[in-house]
Amino acid sequence: MDSMNLINLDDDSSTKDCSTACSSNKRAKIMQELGDKVETVRISCTLPNRRESKLDSSNKRNASASSPTGTKKVDQQVFSDMSVRNCLRYCSTFASIQDLSAACCHLNQSIKPLSAATIKAEVWKLHQKMKGQVKFDLEKVSSRICLTVNFWTSCTTTDYLCLSAHYLDEDWKLNVKFINFSQAPFPNFANDLCDKIYSLLNEWGIGNKIFSLTADNACSMGTMLLCEQLNQQGSLLCQGKFFQIASCADILDLIVEDSLKVIDESVCKIRESVKYVARSKPVFHKCLDIFGIEGSNGLWLDVPNRWNSTYLMIERALHYQQAFLALKMLDTKYTHCPTSTEWTMLGKTYKILKPFHEMAKLFLDPIILLPTFILDPRLKMQYVKSCLRELGESYAEKWMHVYDQLKMLFKDYKNKYPHKDESGDSEFQCIYPGVSDPNKLELDQYLDEPRVDVCSQIDVLSYWKENQDKYPLLSRMAKDILSIPITTISSESAFSIGNKVLNRCIKRFPLKDMEAILTTCNWLYGYESYEEKEMENVHLIGCEVNYPKMSEYLRWHTGESEEEEKEV
Repeated sequence: MDSMNLINLDDDSSTKDCSTACSSNKRAKIMQELGDKVETVRISCTLPNRRESKLDSSNKRNASASSPTGTKKVDQQVFSDMSVRNCLRYCSTFASIQDLSAACCHLNQSIKPLSAATIKAEVWKLHQKMKGQVKFDLEKVSSRICLTVNFWTSCTTTDYLCLSAHYLDEDWKLNVKFINFSQAPFPNFANDLCDKIYSLLNEWGIGNKIFSLTADNACSMGTMLLCEQLNQQGSLLCQGKFFQIASCADILDLIVEDSLKVIDESVCKIRESVKYVARSKPVFHKCLDIFGIEGSNGLWLDVPNRWNSTYLMIERALHYQQAFLALKMLDTKYTHCPTSTEWTMLGKTYKILKPFHEMAKLFLDPIILLPTFILDPRLKMQYVKSCLRELGESYAEKWMHVYDQLKMLFKDYKNKYPHKDESGDSEFQCIYPGVSDPNKLELDQYLDEPRVDVCSQIDVLSYWKENQDKYPLLSRMAKDILSIPITTISSESAFSIGNKVLNRCIKRFPLKDMEAILTTCNWLYGYESYEEKEMENVHLIGCEVNYPKMSEYLRWHTGESEEEEKEV
C-alpha cells in the first residue's frame, strides 16, 4: 500500500469541521469521499479530555474558595446607611453593628468595615437631619398639637421623661413624634417638669400651637403650672380649659392595682399552681377525669405587670378549682393550692375586675370623649343625650353643659382664626345651600343637618377632610379635637401596671445616645406596636397550658423590659 496519509481536520487545507469528527456517521462520510487513498484517518479534536476537565473544575472550585465569595462591588455609603438603620430599629449596640460589618467585609472585600465610632457619628448625623425635618413639619402644620407625657424606667429604677407630639397633617393623617427623651426631673418634680416641657416647646417652635396635654396623676401639678405659664402668653384656647387631659388608662390601672394587692398571696399561689400543672400533666389529667372537667380551655400563666393577664389566669383557675383541690389530695408534693377562703376571695375579685377589663377595652377606642361623639356625623348630640340618660336622671340635662363647652370653644376658634365670610359667594351657596346663614354658627348648622346612617362604615377623619370647604372653621376645630390622645400609653400597654421599661441593650447607651436612638427610630418607623411574642405550648393530656418563653419571663423578673400579654 501507498504510504499512509494523515488528515488533520484542524488544518486550514481541510474543509471538514472538527465538531463533526466526533460522530461515527460523519467519519464514514469523510472516508467515502476520500476513497482508497486513505488507509487510516486520524482525527484530532479540540474537545477537552475528561480527566483534564475534572482537574480544571476542581482547580476553579479551589480558587473560588480561597477568594472572596462576593465579587459585586458594594456602595459603601448604602452599606453604612443600612447599618445605621439596623442599629436604630433594633436598638443594637454600636459594637454589635461593628461586628456585623466585619462579617460582611469578610464576605465581600469591597466593603470597608465600620468602627463603633463611625456608626455613632452616622447615627448622630442622621438624628440631626431628621430632627430638622421634624421641626420643619411641626412648624408648618396648620393644626394645633396635642402632647403626651410618658415615663419610662430601667432595671436601675432610673426614670426617664418622654414627650410626644400628636397632630393631624394636611392629609388628615395622624402623626406621633417623640420630641424628647431625657432623665426625669428631680427632686422638685412639678416646677422642674414645667420648666423642662416649656423649654422644649420653645426649642421646637410650637409653644403657641399647643391644644392639650395628656398625662397621668403624677404629673398633675406640673401640667397645671405649665397651663398657667402658657395661658399667660395667650397660647391656649379658652384660658386652658381643654389643656389638661387625665389619662383614663392610668386611672384605671391605679384602681386595679389596689384591688390586686388584697389577694396578692392568693394570686402567687395560682401562679405557682399553673407552673406545677405544667410539670404534672398525667396527675392533673386524672383530676380532670374525676370531676368530668373539659380541659380544652387550658390554663393561663400571667405576666405579673399585665393585670389583664392576671385577670385571665384567675378566670381559668376558677374554672379548674375542683381539679386543683383533687390534685392536692392525690399529689403530696403539690403545696400551692389556695385555701377555701382564698378561693372565695379570688372569685369575688374576679367579679370586681370583670367590668374593669371591659372598660379598659373601651379606652382603646379613639372616639370616647363626648366632643368626639358630637363630631361623628352618625352620632352627633342625639347620641350624647341618649348616653347621659342611661347614666340616670341627674345626668339627663348634662348634655346642655357639653354643648355650651363646645360652643365656647368654637367661638374662641372664630376669634383666633377669622375666616372669610362666604355668604356672598353664590357658587358656594349653590353647592352648600343654607350653610352660609350669617345668623347661625357652623356648629349649629352641622348639628341641625340630618345624621348620616348610623350603620354606615365611614371614617370620621375622611368625612371632615371632605367637608373642609363646607365647614372651614368647624373642620379646623374637629382636626384638633380628634387628635387628642386619651391615654399616655399604647393600646398594647393599656393593661400594664407600671411604666415602660427600657430593654437590656438600650439602657447601655449614654443618655444622649439613648435619646438620639429612640427619637430617630420613632421618626423613621413611627409609633409601631409591639408584636405579640411567640408562645411555647405545653400540651397536657386533656388540658393545654400555654406560657411565655422563659427568656421573656426572666427578663420581666430582672426588670429589663416590659412584657407583652402572655397566653398560658
